Amino acid sequence: IRPPYGAYCWGSGLMNGVDYSTLVPRPIAGMSSATGVAVGGFHACAVTGAREAWCWGAGDAGQLGTGQTGSAVDPVRVIGLTQVGIVAAGPYHSCAARRDGNTFCWGDNAYGQVGDGTRESRLSPVPVPGVGDARGLALGGGLDSGHTCALADSGIVLCWGKNHRGQLGDGSA
Repeated sequence: IRPPYGAYCWGSGLMNGVDYSTLVPRPIAGMSSATGVAVGGFHACAVTGAREAWCWGAGDAGQLGTGQTGSAVDPVRVIGLTQVGIVAAGPYHSCAARRDGNTFCWGDNAYGQVGDGTRESRLSPVPVPGVGDARGLALGGGLDSGHTCALADSGIVLCWGKNHRGQLGDGSA
């Protein structure tokens, strides 16, 4: 038997002093039409059937994309994005590509991982210049968090952000 479509999560979770741990998948409120899900270090994001991006979990670095910091137990809509095709989540930042390939990122930007040419954290999505045909996104995690990569329609992989271990793949560190 296959479960209904939508977003389900399980595992250990503590938010605002409440234990949300579960050993079995539990449906995420309002995400029954989810067509894609991405999990970061302490937050998750989903694309809905209406082509909107929604995120939940820790938001202390602005990675939920609501225009403010703060955590959310239930999904909150990422402001300003429509026609979303894919989402990606890292430990402290998130990104999405619209169906036309234009890419947007938000959250922690200490290493330039948001891709807007600054190191200012962004509480809401900002466009990533030069990435207008993304068909895949990946955000670094663990010790190597702080970088972002996009797969372009042409097959080229573009990366930006933290590069202390050669994460960007350009031969430098």
